[in-house]
Amino acid sequence: LEGLAVATLEARASGAKATMERDQVVANVVREMASAARSVVALQSSSSAEFEEEKSGMRGMGVFTNFYGQLKETREYYARHGATLSATERVGSAVERARRVEVEFSGEEMWGKYLDLASLHRDFCNLPGGMALDYMAYLR
Repeated sequence: LEGLAVATLEARASGAKATMERDQVVANVVREMASAARSVVALQSSSSAEFEEEKSGMRGMGVFTNFYGQLKETREYYARHGATLSATERVGSAVERARRVEVEFSGEEMWGKYLDLASLHRDFCNLPGGMALDYMAYLR
């Protein structure tokens, strides 16, 4: 994800549409990185008791016997159940999600360069008991 952010920020954007897409990709990268950080913090805080239990099993007599016994159990578990997505596949899917730009603008907004308030003006005029203002008066 960091590489995508660097490449995106180094790329020169020409025009409002390209600038908006670049900014959206960077925002997606930041969102994905924050999500990954929250997952790591949650995993770390929930597994601290398990970590202490594992550490206590690695002391005293038979340290290596315990270690290799647990390693064998772990290998057998993954041989039976199969591994889930590898780390590179997870990173690849996160990069693809970050590259996806899903921002919609009306034609009048020219990809975010301008702000189209016509629909808001129409909603304002249709409010019960609302005033009928022309568009220019609404903008002021």
